[in-house]
Amino acid sequence: MFYVITATICALVLGGCSPSPKADLPLSVSLMDSFSFLPLIREDSDLRDEMAQDLAFAVANRAAPQAAIAVTTNMITPLKVATLYRLSIIAEESGDHGSALRAFLAGEKGMDAYPLNTPRVPDIYRAAAYAVMKNPAQARERAQKLGNDFDRNEALARILAQEILHSPNPLALPNPPVITEEVASAWCDRAIKAGPDQSKPYMEKALLIARDGFPVFRPRMLIDCAKAEGKLGNKDSQEMLLREAASIAASLGDRTETGPLERARVGIAMAQAGMRDAAREVLEQAAVASRLCASYFQPPAMVMVAEGWWELGEKEKANAMWLEAAKVALAHPHPNARAVNAIHVLLSIS
Repeated sequence: MFYVITATICALVLGGCSPSPKADLPLSVSLMDSFSFLPLIREDSDLRDEMAQDLAFAVANRAAPQAAIAVTTNMITPLKVATLYRLSIIAEESGDHGSALRAFLAGEKGMDAYPLNTPRVPDIYRAAAYAVMKNPAQARERAQKLGNDFDRNEALARILAQEILHSPNPLALPNPPVITEEVASAWCDRAIKAGPDQSKPYMEKALLIARDGFPVFRPRMLIDCAKAEGKLGNKDSQEMLLREAASIAASLGDRTETGPLERARVGIAMAQAGMRDAAREVLEQAAVASRLCASYFQPPAMVMVAEGWWELGEKEKANAMWLEAAKVALAHPHPNARAVNAIHVLLSIS
């Protein structure tokens, strides 16, 4: 009996030492409504889990970490584990160590389901989460156990992004083995932290990576660089980088699934930077392009155009674009496509 009581007391004491997760902020009605469309994606567990992941990230970024973790409950593919690790990174970076630890431990438990052959995507993000939740040395040790050079390099790049954010001397760190948006974003964050007078070497690193990646990823990285320049007070550099991003986005092609999306993304960034005329021109082009790709890919681009109009204060045009996106989504002949794009529309409206 004595041992039972002692064990109970120890458990209570140890449990009390763990930080409590932060309470969720209330979620919008449209975001809550989007959850109901997940079960409508049938006979394609990969697609359903991809959309669940998007929802989990959207919820986590709206300061509702517990709801984000709950979204993963019904996921059945290895993407569930990768999502939990990524949620732990998001929560830790937002200062919510309790939620980060909960998501991380759930990810570790999920890996127990693959004792012999761990899936590659969870393994990559497991290494990245180790850099946040443990330390870079343990993370690199984990990355070296991955099955091939490509996976190892991707994991090491994500670990490097965390080292850039927290190292006392990030400029002494090695260059990334592969280009990832996280590394470019990390250099932008360090540039902002360094301040206008000392930001140059960090911005040079960020721009070198942004301009060296695959064209489909360059607009997003250039947008991050432009936002950093704006926060540093370099308005001319910010506008120049956004125009560069717009040029690259235009080269991706209007009939591809990514071209209209990236154009709209740049338009939003221009609107946020106060480049109203340029933003309006880019959004008009994106609106036309969003109607040219296959109907399955039209709503995601359309809702991003709508967000751009909303950013410019042109609410009637935004609402009309959201309505058009909803009509296109619901008119698709495949039920899975209808459900997926309904989620995109609701996420955007939220």
